[in-house]
Amino acid sequence: MPLLSIPFCVMTGTGMMFPLLAVMAERDGSGQAGAGILLTSFAAARLASNMPAGVAADRYGRTVVMRAGLLILALGSFGAYWALGLLASALCILLLGAGSSIALTAALAALTDRSAAGTRGLMMSRYQTAVLIGISLGPVTGGLLSTRFGVASPFLLQGVMASLALALALAYAADRPQVQAPPHAAPAPGRSGSVLTQFLSLGFAVLGVLTFTLYMTRTATSWQIVPIIARDAFGMSFETVGLLLTAGALANLVIQPFIGPFIDRLGAAPSILLGSVTVTVAFVLISIESDVRFLWAGVVLSGAASGILAPSLNSFAVDLSKGGYGATLGALRTAGDAGLVLGPLVLGPMLALFGLSHQVGLIASAVTMAASTLLFIAVHGGRLGRPG
Repeated sequence: MPLLSIPFCVMTGTGMMFPLLAVMAERDGSGQAGAGILLTSFAAARLASNMPAGVAADRYGRTVVMRAGLLILALGSFGAYWALGLLASALCILLLGAGSSIALTAALAALTDRSAAGTRGLMMSRYQTAVLIGISLGPVTGGLLSTRFGVASPFLLQGVMASLALALALAYAADRPQVQAPPHAAPAPGRSGSVLTQFLSLGFAVLGVLTFTLYMTRTATSWQIVPIIARDAFGMSFETVGLLLTAGALANLVIQPFIGPFIDRLGAAPSILLGSVTVTVAFVLISIESDVRFLWAGVVLSGAASGILAPSLNSFAVDLSKGGYGATLGALRTAGDAGLVLGPLVLGPMLALFGLSHQVGLIASAVTMAASTLLFIAVHGGRLGRPG
């Protein structure tokens, strides 16, 4: 499906970019502070763009918004390749964040338009597969390019890939009437309706809290706590830590062909419950330092849980939609990106500030996920026994 090439290209570029930001900052003479500015520029642009991109995709069409996002992404990529100095680099990275968010939100909405209640899980799992393959290939590709052709060379390839995706989007109309409108859809499908009302509804707010909690806790544990426990408690080398994290990523990818049909057969709500319980158990296992097998099992389970939850949360959000899918998915992406950004900024400093162990951080993450899951059950428990 041509649409799946969009998330693949965007996420391959993102995977190439992230490992290079610190090196770019050092090249420009700004050090770790500069790296933080570049990372913040990308994250802030994504957070600010998700909702407007979704609303615009509902109002002006998926195709127009997707093309605009890819154009911004291409311009930012080529600009980052030629940029000199921290300010110019930060502005280009800002464009990269906005362009990637706009293109991904519109592509996800367009894929959702092509799904019905019985195929939505499959479509969401295909989208997630394209994202995972892209983000996995990106760091390897970027590393090879930067070694051979210089630190900025991956941005040139990213610009070329965005341009090719844009050419495909120009030749391919992504707009299509929704296959099946949500049960409580507004009279005009594809329109955003009352976005604020939907965003503030109890059902969607609870889903947003669960999404935020998942990305906040899993990002903080995977990026901060797991590498430290692996090194300090079990004496793992950097290579072994890399293999450990790769095992979690592979579990995420391997489960995708199975989770789509599972969602379509049993419903998104039971799938969310399964994933939430799994990630909670994973945090507890990782906190047990008596045996390295618990660490491996916890990391693999955490990756599998993320693979279950990503398409399940998207599918359930569409089921709750009272207007255009774009605004709904944009709001959910905002909740996830907020957790992705805040997780490492909150958990690590809090543990350091109060002198708490990493085990405390893991148990706190497990308790937070369990509480969010119970809240989800309390509000959406009636959906657990039926598909959709």
